[in-house]
Amino acid sequence: MQTIRKTRRYWWRRNAGEPMKKDRPNGKSLEQYKGTDTWSRKRWAWEFLRRNVDFLKHCKALTKNAPEALSEEDIARQFGLKRFKSAAEPYSKKGKFKQPRFVAESVPSYSRLLDEHPARRIRLLQAGEVAFILDLDAALLNAASLRKQIAVLTKIAKRRLGVLAELRKVAKVPSHRIHQDQLLSFIRILDARAAGMKRQDVFELVFRDEAAQCAQKAGGWEDVYSPLEARAKEYAARDYIKLVLSDKR
Repeated sequence: MQTIRKTRRYWWRRNAGEPMKKDRPNGKSLEQYKGTDTWSRKRWAWEFLRRNVDFLKHCKALTKNAPEALSEEDIARQFGLKRFKSAAEPYSKKGKFKQPRFVAESVPSYSRLLDEHPARRIRLLQAGEVAFILDLDAALLNAASLRKQIAVLTKIAKRRLGVLAELRKVAKVPSHRIHQDQLLSFIRILDARAAGMKRQDVFELVFRDEAAQCAQKAGGWEDVYSPLEARAKEYAARDYIKLVLSDKR
């Protein structure tokens, strides 16, 4: 474990007395964000998560072997990851770094296809989960079987969802509007603020047209900028999960 941790260099740490391959972007130049036009929603989710202040803190403590450091398993669970992935790691790199896996995008599977195969014990259900068993033997007898089974479990799952919504007092399951054209702007806000830039300077850097309009009106930039910075922080704090759940990849 110690050998693995030594390879995790945090790109957000500067002048920390340890070698780093890459500094965290500071939001000033678009050259620092090449290729973002090809990013999937899952990639955007990871980039927002690795800018999550609490996630950074836990990863840093783990790397330092600090007494208060949480285990990799606990950190992954807290931030919705299927398995731990350090914030210092890029989204993926062939042969070295695997893509992040989010709990929200994965479905647990327990199967026993032949009698001679050992039976796997199904884990206890967590709050908000429901389990189904599909009969693949029946599907081998009739091609329509699997389709019908899935249709039945879909109806059951929707009914269970309705019950859960009532229990948790959710009047309507919200749909999430993805700010696709602003995702990079939100990332730049987080990076620029982390680099120590003042709020008005960030506004003028990232939203030049809006800043120019505010200047002509003699003020009012704070009213325009504040909701944008708040939205950027929301994506890093929790809404990155909504990006993983969106249909677009």
